[in-house]
Amino acid sequence: MLRKDNSSPNVEFKDDLYEILDQSINPTIITNPNEFDNHIIYANKAFIELFEYTFEEVVGQNCRFLHRDDTEQLALDEIRNAIYEKKSITVNLHNYTHSGGLIYNEVAVSPIFDKKTGKIKYYLGVYKDVTTIQRLMQHFKERL
Repeated sequence: MLRKDNSSPNVEFKDDLYEILDQSINPTIITNPNEFDNHIIYANKAFIELFEYTFEEVVGQNCRFLHRDDTEQLALDEIRNAIYEKKSITVNLHNYTHSGGLIYNEVAVSPIFDKKTGKIKYYLGVYKDVTTIQRLMQHFKERL
């Protein structure tokens, strides 16, 4: 049971959080906004599999590397504004795999605040592959 401050006194559970995150089917990254370029410091297995990169290729990169030359997406401005305003946001993005395949993602970006200082310590990014849905929608639009 969690306490009112949303923290668990169960140390074993806290130790298991890494494994829970790593084994999640939801592609997930953590970035550090307090280091140069808010680079990725963690990517789970689902993220690595979806985008076809190795862990070593992902860590140290800014998430922009997934956009390749597709940088005119309005959702990117929405993410920048949310980061500036220190708010969570969910947007749809075009990203690309290591092999160049286009993936449509619904991406939820959330700031993670330090409880003591109130400053942002990390950003959590959770990706959802909506490629099939987007392609079906395009197919139906073309048929109309």
